[in-house]
Amino acid sequence: ITDCSDTYTLQGSLPDGATGQWNCSVEGVEFSDLNDPNAVVSNLSNSQDNIFTWTVTKGSCTASADVIIRNNTPSKARINTADGQTICDNKITLTAEQPIYGTGEWSADASSIKWYEGNVQVDDPTNSQITATDMRPNNDTKFTWTVTKPNKFSAEDNASKNCVSTTSITISNLYYEAEIFTAKEEGKARQELSVCEDHASVEAKDATIYGAKGWWTASDPNLDLTAISDKPEVTFTGLANTTTTFTWHVQNGGCDEKTATIDITNSAVKAEVMDDKVACAHNDELLASALNNGATGKWAQEKSTDDEVTVAIASPNNYKTAISGMTSGSYKFSWTVTSQDGRCEDKAFVTITDNTFKVDADLSTNESYRYVCGTETDLEAQA
Repeated sequence: ITDCSDTYTLQGSLPDGATGQWNCSVEGVEFSDLNDPNAVVSNLSNSQDNIFTWTVTKGSCTASADVIIRNNTPSKARINTADGQTICDNKITLTAEQPIYGTGEWSADASSIKWYEGNVQVDDPTNSQITATDMRPNNDTKFTWTVTKPNKFSAEDNASKNCVSTTSITISNLYYEAEIFTAKEEGKARQELSVCEDHASVEAKDATIYGAKGWWTASDPNLDLTAISDKPEVTFTGLANTTTTFTWHVQNGGCDEKTATIDITNSAVKAEVMDDKVACAHNDELLASALNNGATGKWAQEKSTDDEVTVAIASPNNYKTAISGMTSGSYKFSWTVTSQDGRCEDKAFVTITDNTFKVDADLSTNESYRYVCGTETDLEAQA
């Protein structure tokens, strides 16, 4: 007989007028009454068979029978790690007593749990000392240490007949990682975002979902974040034409503050050129606003037709440059400004109209000078 207890009620028979007595092959086993056919025995051995002999005597006759009681009780499950702890770093090292009888295994009521023996992740957490990570944020996790002693004496391969002992503890996890989703790249400690305007939208992980508190700060003291400070999804406005660092702070209970940062660079550029003009010569100049913040610029002729006269631009990368080679007509020029990082671009246009023309002094005679014999003569010029 196999039992999951160190006590057992014996079942002997006793004829009328007879007396009986129990004996056991193992020392230390205790009887409620050696002469009771239904005596209760305790302190049964785990390590060997407990063989009980029931001897019945009636007059001069004696008969006896044996029964084997196997105590399959496992060692009592005990966890040494204190119950009810609160942790902030999303991992805990659990310690239980190594069983003498049976084998132990850890389990948890959260499927996200990962188990480690040292730095090695394991699927079967059977070590009495093990590290658990990836607990549910801002939640309780129940850890159970189960000691199992298989019923190897049973003819059936049935785990339900195994003997087990369990104990549990509950750990509260206040771990919460500050996280910014915008422009996130694996392996980078902080995010970087480039924009071509004075505003940018950013999304961080909402801390309030897990009962934590979150807030933004900026490296630029001129930015007022009061209205949006605690919102995980925000649009920062009024960005200076430089790099501004924004930090998302998270505080949960008594745990240390966690932070995540994003550097937002406003690389916006503005192309500004002179007003359209009329030139009275085939040569003139182009003029734009001076460049700054490492930006570059380039002049180009915007031809309206393929056979348009090509105008020579003396210094196409200079905001102020001479042009030559125009003939009568209108010419359109573009000034393209590109930011130092190459991410932003702006373009402006200017039109110069060449109004020069040839004047002949006397078209009727095609003369450049004439002799007259009086004080009057007729002249004809181009209108």
